[in-house]
Amino acid sequence: MDNNSFQDLPDIELDAEIAQQILNEAEGFSDRTAELARFIARYKEPYRNYLINNGLIENTINIDDSDSFVLAAVDGASRVVPRGGGSMVVGSAYKVSIVNEVQRGTVDVVSIPNSVDADSFATLLRIHLELLLLNRESIDDDVLLVLDHSFWGIMQATGRALASYKNLMSQITEAGRNPQQDAMIMEWMRLFNASLNIDGSFLQMIRNKQVISLSKQGISRFFLLKFNEMLTEDEVPEKDKTFITALNDRVLLKHVLRAGEFTVPQSLYQTVSETDNIRWKRSRFATGFDDTPFDDPFESRQLVFDEYGIPRDDSQEIVGRRIFISYYRPYDWARAYRIEFHERMLVRSRDEPNTMDYSGQGTRFQILLASIKRSLNRENMEPTAQVLADLRAKSAIGGALQAVPEKTFYQLRQTYRGNTELLNIIDSLLDEERT
Repeated sequence: MDNNSFQDLPDIELDAEIAQQILNEAEGFSDRTAELARFIARYKEPYRNYLINNGLIENTINIDDSDSFVLAAVDGASRVVPRGGGSMVVGSAYKVSIVNEVQRGTVDVVSIPNSVDADSFATLLRIHLELLLLNRESIDDDVLLVLDHSFWGIMQATGRALASYKNLMSQITEAGRNPQQDAMIMEWMRLFNASLNIDGSFLQMIRNKQVISLSKQGISRFFLLKFNEMLTEDEVPEKDKTFITALNDRVLLKHVLRAGEFTVPQSLYQTVSETDNIRWKRSRFATGFDDTPFDDPFESRQLVFDEYGIPRDDSQEIVGRRIFISYYRPYDWARAYRIEFHERMLVRSRDEPNTMDYSGQGTRFQILLASIKRSLNRENMEPTAQVLADLRAKSAIGGALQAVPEKTFYQLRQTYRGNTELLNIIDSLLDEERT
């Protein structure tokens, strides 16, 4: 068969058996979705009353338009592109503020070996670039800095990155190789030094109390567990309880909260706990290295834990009164927004800066909710600054994916013109052969 013969083949169509199987799967998916919708419709009002009776739902207070935070948002993107000579990891982040018209971006392109850890490396690189734009130097009491990741998600991503590094270090040392001569270890260390050391982006960001999270991915089960408590007390059929596992708090609360309502702030640790016992080991928050001969690359670990409210002594219970979560539904047409924020946002009033109102009725938190509400419209279900930051970060990724390989190709062609052997090797490093 010659190289052009594939062009003459007819279009490939699904055979009848596969086509019918797809239709059957679609029908089954539709049935399950309808059952879940009926389940929510059946119990949303009883559950709403249950939360109100337990003091977990509050109404917002009218805030004067002159009282408002300026919202600035940071978002990022990352991509891993396999190459013959490894993987090109591209990360970008943008900070956008509509009112002050502040736009600042950053891009990083890293070459790493082809590795199963490439995705966790890319995720931490992206987060690091975002956190760089949220350091303490940008603290302003009139500005809220909106982060697209949850605080919990940042710690999880850090934990996955550390676990990948720890596993690779174990493999290398068990094989009798020198970690200082491993290309992937070297790139991990460079990234950890930038993000997890004392001057790193993680610690600087978490110390900025004006940062809040409006995460689209934040998932917790605190209110699902409360839902299960209600169903157990009401002795509902066991089959109905199985639907809970298909939900998360934010999806459920969209149908429970009414416009202008929010859930009373809860500790971050309570909302991700599967039980009422939150006596967790610190290693749950980021992979530890106490059981290894390796140095812990998370240099700022203890200081970051201090900001999260995690005790340094692993035998102490995590009280978790430093970072909080509330769900807020500003309009009938809006989703329920998951908001993560520092304890400082619960200050009762300007006249009582050291007194906290953990019900969420304090002036500062009410201004926060009002500021989010004013930043939304029907066209954009997120604050405009957050939408623009997302678009700019993705645009920067697209530009880098096109420009970097192209410039590399032509630059090396110019530098090594006439050296056919070397150029052939370079071509194999820039392109991945796929079969």
